[in-house]
Amino acid sequence: MDIAAQAILHGIKAGHYAPGQRLIEAELIKRFSISRTALREAFLRLQGDGLVQIERHRGAIVRHLSKDELRWTFAVRRELEGLAAALAAPVLAADPTELCRLCDIAAEAARKSDMQSFSTANDAFHKLIRTASGNPVLDQAAQRLGNTILLAQFRGPLEQEMMSGSLAEHDAMVQTLLTGDAAAARVAAEAHVDASLQRFLSLPNGFFATP
Repeated sequence: MDIAAQAILHGIKAGHYAPGQRLIEAELIKRFSISRTALREAFLRLQGDGLVQIERHRGAIVRHLSKDELRWTFAVRRELEGLAAALAAPVLAADPTELCRLCDIAAEAARKSDMQSFSTANDAFHKLIRTASGNPVLDQAAQRLGNTILLAQFRGPLEQEMMSGSLAEHDAMVQTLLTGDAAAARVAAEAHVDASLQRFLSLPNGFFATP
């Protein structure tokens, strides 16, 4: 991914660009010292990754999910994360050092109410499992779904609940991964995705785009 796309991605994840916000070309061209063509190529890349949508006469806008889109996204994510955990179980059981280290980092971030550090550790935790699955196509597909938009969209109201819930669910996943039990690891990963979805769906309708 090019520098402009990476910078916009980071801004979306950090909440600097809110769902539904229009990305002003002139401002971004000046900020990144790039051409209009390069910026529009970055917009197209981000649109392909599901992070922005390009509308006629409005340009690029940070994507805003409806409840249905959220459910559809999580349905696919559930299958991918479950498969990744099942494939990764024997690998991580043989060497759990990094998995446990990331859990410790996430726990410390949650204790300090540091959502940014927690998010980084959370991303690394799931990335480690996907990498250990040995299936790069699965990894890439799951990465595109990700939780980048969700963290930008729902961060404020769900910070504490997201961190405490995810920690407990990660612990359950780790326990199954440490045994190398692929079937149990899949169930724990799917339960984590299901619980995450329910946390998001508990928000008022105003947090979601209208279908």
